[in-house]
This record gives sequence, C-alpha cells and structure tokens, in this order.
Amino acid sequence: MKQYKINRWILSLTLLLPLVFGVVACGGQPPVRPTSVMLRYEPAAASFSNSAGWNITLTKAELSLEYVRFHEGHSAYAQRSLWPNLFPALWLLPRQEAQAHPGHYEAGAVKAELRLNKTLNLLGNTSSSLGVMQAFTGSYGTGELTFGTKGMVALEGKATRDDKVVEFALQVPLSEQKVEGLNASHTVGSSPASVMLRVHVERWFELVDVTTLPGKNGATPTSASSSSVTILRKAVVSSANFSFSWALTALK
Repeated sequence: MKQYKINRWILSLTLLLPLVFGVVACGGQPPVRPTSVMLRYEPAAASFSNSAGWNITLTKAELSLEYVRFHEGHSAYAQRSLWPNLFPALWLLPRQEAQAHPGHYEAGAVKAELRLNKTLNLLGNTSSSLGVMQAFTGSYGTGELTFGTKGMVALEGKATRDDKVVEFALQVPLSEQKVEGLNASHTVGSSPASVMLRVHVERWFELVDVTTLPGKNGATPTSASSSSVTILRKAVVSSANFSFSWALTALK
C-alpha cells in the first residue's frame, strides 16, 4: 500500500509538470515590436581620492567607444541562482561554480544597438545624449561596450598628497576590444525609454601607484609599460567600473 501511494504521487507530479510549464510558456507574452531607446551619459567625477590618500584631479579623460549594445541574456551566475529557488529538487544535482568573468555567459539576441565610433569625453558638468538606439521591446538582461581594435584611453591630471604633487599624462591602448555582461536588467515597452551610462573613472585609480605614471614630460605615453599602467589598463575594461540605469521618458 505504501509503494502504491508513492507511485501515485510520482504519477500526479508527472502529470502536473507539463501543466506548469504550459502556463509559463503560454503566459500571453506581448509581441516583439520595434522601439527607440535614448542613450545618455552621466559625466564622471573630475576630482576624487583613492585608497592610498592621493587627491586626484583630472583635466582630461577620454575613452574610445565604437558600439553600445543590449542583449536579452542575463549573466550566467544570475541564471543559475534562480533555478534552485524555483525547483528545490535541483539542490540535489551536482553544481557547477558560475564564472564571474563577463565573457562567461550566453548573451542571447541583440535587443538594442547604437554605433558611436567616437572618442567619449568622460568629464563634464551635465549629462548628455549619445544618440537614439534602434531597439526592440521585451526583456533586457546585459549591456556591452565595444572599444574596437584601436581602443584607447587618454588621461591627464594631477595627484596631491601632503606636500607631494604628481602630474601625469598618458594614452594607453586597451587590452580588450569590449566589455560584456554589464547588468542592464529592464523590460522595454512600446513607449520610448531612456538609459544612462556611467563610467566610474574614480575606481580606475584605486590600485594605481600614481607616482609611477608617465609624466607630461616623461616617457612616450603609448609605450608606457609600468605595472601601474598595466593595472590601469585592466581597470578600464573591468565590468565593475561601468553601470547602466533605466528611466521611462520621452525622447528629446
């Protein structure tokens, strides 16, 4: 009798699962339609302090930017963390550690794209429009910035600490052509939407020894190869140093 009850429970569960998935699959998803997304940029802080106590003031901060894209896919670790919550039985299955590197995820279809092909001035006083993205309605998961094969970052400024003053000027080719997997979760409807890009330049200098950066009268900027320049180059292409924020607004 006990075995009969267990078999009956398994049979009931087997019959129920297709119904559950049927409800999810046929949930009345709206059709995908063309729309527009205004891409804006919020200027980075020109003055800030780093963890080593240096007060840094930038007079120039430029980044080459070729494309901005949004994809429907979410990062791999976000996807995997959701499934055990929906289906507790998956806790019993062998688990694979998610890769936090931005390249280890399924991007999915492109939902919006804008070709900039310009050098973006990262400093300024007010936010500005970068253009109108050709887009589609639906669920957005991640963003992507493409720097291109000739991606560069140019920085000039001054760092002070106590009575020490360090002036620097460098133009560095980037180590990667793009940064992927930036969190951009949002549902875009038929009404025009707006998204703000932020580049957290102050984070680039957290681990940099500013005293070893090329000076205005120092080494040729593009050939600079100090460890600080290498750290800076890696920080520029880190997904942790970019962010997107969404708002519903009319196009301007």
